[in-house]
Amino acid sequence: MHVKHPQETACFISRRQSGTVSIPGSRMHSCFIDAKLTALSLFAVLLVSVASAQSPKEVFTGPRGAFITCGKAVLPGAVDGKALRAYRVERREKGSPWEILAEVAGPTSFEDLNARLLREYDYFPQLKTIKINVAMLWERLKASRELRSAGMLSQVLPIQLVLGVRWLDTTVQKGKTYEYRVSTIDEDGKVVQSETKIPVTYPREIPVPSLRVLSTFADESSAGIHWLAGPGVPPSTFSVYRRFGISGPFKELSPNFTDSCCVVAMGISRRHDSTVFILVDHTIEPGQVYQYYATATDFFQNPGAPSDTTTIVTFNMAAVPLPEFLTAESDDTSGIRLSWRLRDTSAVHGIIIERGPALDSGFVELYTAGPTDTTFLDITVEPATMYYYRFRLVGPGNKRSGPSAVIFGLFNETTPPAPPTGLTATPVRGGVRLSWDVDSTQNLEGCIIYRANGLVSSMRQISPMLPPDASSYVDTSTGLRGKYTYFYSMVAVNTSHVQGPPSDTVSAVPLIPVPVSSPMGVRTVVLEDGIFITWNGQRGEDPELDGFRVYRKTGTSDKWKPLTDTLLEAWQNSFRDTTVIAGNTYSYAVRAYSIRMDSSALSMTATARVPTPEIFPPANPRARFMKKRVYITWDEIVQPAAAGFRLYRYTRGRKPVLVATLSPDDTEYVDRRPGKTSPVFYFITTVDRAGHESKRSKEMPLVIR
Repeated sequence: MHVKHPQETACFISRRQSGTVSIPGSRMHSCFIDAKLTALSLFAVLLVSVASAQSPKEVFTGPRGAFITCGKAVLPGAVDGKALRAYRVERREKGSPWEILAEVAGPTSFEDLNARLLREYDYFPQLKTIKINVAMLWERLKASRELRSAGMLSQVLPIQLVLGVRWLDTTVQKGKTYEYRVSTIDEDGKVVQSETKIPVTYPREIPVPSLRVLSTFADESSAGIHWLAGPGVPPSTFSVYRRFGISGPFKELSPNFTDSCCVVAMGISRRHDSTVFILVDHTIEPGQVYQYYATATDFFQNPGAPSDTTTIVTFNMAAVPLPEFLTAESDDTSGIRLSWRLRDTSAVHGIIIERGPALDSGFVELYTAGPTDTTFLDITVEPATMYYYRFRLVGPGNKRSGPSAVIFGLFNETTPPAPPTGLTATPVRGGVRLSWDVDSTQNLEGCIIYRANGLVSSMRQISPMLPPDASSYVDTSTGLRGKYTYFYSMVAVNTSHVQGPPSDTVSAVPLIPVPVSSPMGVRTVVLEDGIFITWNGQRGEDPELDGFRVYRKTGTSDKWKPLTDTLLEAWQNSFRDTTVIAGNTYSYAVRAYSIRMDSSALSMTATARVPTPEIFPPANPRARFMKKRVYITWDEIVQPAAAGFRLYRYTRGRKPVLVATLSPDDTEYVDRRPGKTSPVFYFITTVDRAGHESKRSKEMPLVIR
């Protein structure tokens, strides 16, 4: 058979099918159409890219041994004008001398070439699928003893071994490290050129990507599978194993192109960064269950992990009649009721109902009915919304049919919805916040809020249609007043625009300021037991007035303090302050409060001073000197305002010195240090609770001896 030029694709798909190989996003069925498959090289599909990535200095290993690259010339032959006989391959372990393993040369006759190819068939059975024109290949080798003269076949591993440009060392031992040297030798056995390879430990483990199922297809005459290679260097070949049913041993499938009705076709395709492994199996029987798995191998026959097992049923669902007499009607209280009839249920395992938002897109699975079912109630619909439905049949092996005709339905709900629950009203600044429970159990279009401006007023709508997931609303209408109580209720509206009964009624007073005037005419009168404060009554002018609070500050202080914790009644316009202290000056102001507890500004200030009662020094003060001490006595006093005494001492020309501060119950004192200056004078003063001091008592002169 003619071998394609290297620029031609190596995929086994026929020319009529080229470009239809399935990768993610393409239609798989087109590559499984019955056609005469051209048996090109399974090996050569990806080997151009794989082989070109290999370095001649690297040694690769496989199950049979180590593969050593010899060169690009097919020897014996002339290289750069010099006749060369063969490649000499030597090997050594670390610390050992070089050992000659072989002298490698290519075929020297047509018979030799043909015999070598036949020997490789035992190790590479897939090579039999390539109908190589051996005579043409020999003619090319005679014209040019270069590897490239073999065209695309030059990239196939068994062809490289046949031509002697690569050699297999089958004597390697597991776990040992080897170093190889390849030399070209002339007719006399002399070395012309040598190259030492990179040391390699056998086996050299390079992970082979595993395969995963990309897509499958099956009908009554064929089964097809696409596997996608995982990341890494793309595998070069693959093997497929099949078994009948779901138990028993697997058997390897061999490509077969000799009988068009019983073809097993295997191939590899690469597009962009995806590598797809393809199987088309025409050796199946209709209506049966088959299981497949695949194992990929790299360029040197190293196997990867087996793929997952794929189950295929050879059955064509297109031959089963789809459901007919399809209807979709509204069920008033529940949803949309679908009905259908199935002509033949013998091959049907289930009926898939799909629903979508449009006539030709967006369909998703909704429910799988039994083969004998004829109705289904869709309760997941919303009223006044159009829904579209179609059906698929499920047969043996979970095979699915194409979609049926599309029908549509509309759910109209006439039952009024239940009223909202959990409604509460909370005063907030500027209005009232309403909160309620979100209702996700009914098909609601939303809710509407109503308000009444008093117990005798009727409810009126104050909100637009609120969304069904809303849970609060703030009423800040311009007509709200902080002195009134407002009543609220809600109704729910379903998606069929049916309005339900009102909810419970709640009430609240909005947090809106209610102004009141500042009190006028504040006056004070000093009485025996305190200070009496009055102001003008204003309940008639301010009906929103709730009460008053009186504030006081002492002396020059600028800090006002309330005199009571609670408000005075709105009808009161006076207050008696009994906590004053004689001798102090007090200032008073009054603040008015509304029913919302909004306060006015402080009133004008009224000031009053509590007079101090006159106090007198003690009578009959007496002093006598004895034993370096001065003994002073005085009469007891009866003065309620008195808080104590102060005893002073002085000498002529000097200021009086405070000797002692005494309690009002004291009537005597002993001055133990009167000094030596003579004469000395003593006097006593009385002090009240405010710290005011009386005049001096009669002076008591003494001569100190």
